Amino acid sequence: MLTIAHVLPPNSPVTFSLGGAVEKIVLSIADKQALLGHQVRVFSANENKSHERATGLKIESVRVRLPRPFCDIEYLIKVRWRLRSQPVEILQANRSPLAAMIIGGSCRKFAAFDFFRFRWSGSALGRVAYRYFLSRFDSISSTTEYSARATAEYLGLPQIPKVIHNGVDLAEFCVASDKEFVLPEIMKRERIALYVGRINPQKGARLLKPLAEAVSSEGITIIACGPLDQFHLNSSGSGEELVGFPVHYLGVVEQEILPSIMSAADVLLLPTMADEMFGMVLVEAGACGTPAIASNIDGIPEVIGDAGLLFPAGDLTMLTGKVRQLLNDEETLTRLSSLARTNAEKFGWDRIVDDVMAWYEEEH
Repeated sequence: MLTIAHVLPPNSPVTFSLGGAVEKIVLSIADKQALLGHQVRVFSANENKSHERATGLKIESVRVRLPRPFCDIEYLIKVRWRLRSQPVEILQANRSPLAAMIIGGSCRKFAAFDFFRFRWSGSALGRVAYRYFLSRFDSISSTTEYSARATAEYLGLPQIPKVIHNGVDLAEFCVASDKEFVLPEIMKRERIALYVGRINPQKGARLLKPLAEAVSSEGITIIACGPLDQFHLNSSGSGEELVGFPVHYLGVVEQEILPSIMSAADVLLLPTMADEMFGMVLVEAGACGTPAIASNIDGIPEVIGDAGLLFPAGDLTMLTGKVRQLLNDEETLTRLSSLARTNAEKFGWDRIVDDVMAWYEEEH
């Protein structure tokens, strides 16, 4: 059995219930690894306290006090000292390109990324620096064929990263007919199109209000949930220009309620404008039997497969037409719902963790 340490960026505690995709991904992989009998630790910035989960996974809180970007270095230095006293065989850094260089040690080092435009990588000198940082890892992975190729091209890497997809908990995300008691009343309407994600321009949230205005008189309800202004990408800070009547905004939804919300919807909307390397909501909603209408960009076509409809990013007319087309065609909606669940099964965490363990073995 292996001793494994996962290192996250110091964005938010890994067990924070409203955390982002990277926290969800790392917890899912680490829990599965612990259940396989490996000794697994996850280093988490400013967790309430260190603790052990029911799976045997150990969460180690690391206190960081400096503002970004300095807290990234402070955090990694503190992780380094923890690993000096309790070394591991495998270090997996998630979205942390400096980890191998700062932490050092004799363990084998793996880097997992879903986005390649790191801070200050826009300049030629910045890309040279990141090529050096990443060369300190034994191997690098990305989440889709698209993101692997784009990472290699953008940073000028000598080798395309290995592809290891993000995953979905197929037991948690499923057709949840027994959980309707948690649903808001608005979700009990017929013909629901659901948006789940950060409410900002990059995610295409500006399309939601005009879309709702176009289809609300036809009995189609547009519902949105997710945080406003996360990562400072929404300059207004209010979300009023992005969501508002006739869009029904549910706010930030807790993880345990999300499968019920997705199951109650007829279709998921993912109108991202740029930089969508994977799109976890596609497979989460798909596992609930909810197909998607999504932008035809980046890693989305690879993930959605034939279990949804694509439209040109930013094209409101095409998006509106796809929503009308799908929600007025019960036969196609039923067919895509079945395909969405089948497609999601390819991304179950058991299969993804098998890929991760094989990745470690390849570099042994």
